[in-house]
Amino acid sequence: PRGNAATWFHEHGHLIDDMAKNISHASEYESLLRSDYRSYMAAYGKVNNLKTFDKVQSAISKDLNSMRKHSAVSDILEGLSDGNIRGVAGHGTDYWKKNSDALSSEAFAHMYEAQFDKTRHAEMQKYFPSALKYFEDKLEEAVK
Repeated sequence: PRGNAATWFHEHGHLIDDMAKNISHASEYESLLRSDYRSYMAAYGKVNNLKTFDKVQSAISKDLNSMRKHSAVSDILEGLSDGNIRGVAGHGTDYWKKNSDALSSEAFAHMYEAQFDKTRHAEMQKYFPSALKYFEDKLEEAVK
């Protein structure tokens, strides 16, 4: 339902991150994820005339309804919002609370899987443009 080999690429993203000594744990990467999240929330609220975080998060949750398109961004947004955004997929709030590096680690694996799927890549670009650029720059550096 998530697309051809999405899970395979996701798990290989974790493997690459581990072999690269957890490059996902860079504070800059998590900062960019959080900045992209805040920017998306603000823009979404403005466009849809929603005045509170609760209303924005509830509306975004409803938008994240396609396993094919949204499972990765839904999972990351769940982590970033402390479980206040709950789309089509997620690890659950306990997962995010128990592991301080879970957010950056999962985002890295989701962005890796998106490299092999235009639909999922477009969604990453929509929600996390700065963090995705950082991730792709790090991948490019790694292969040099």
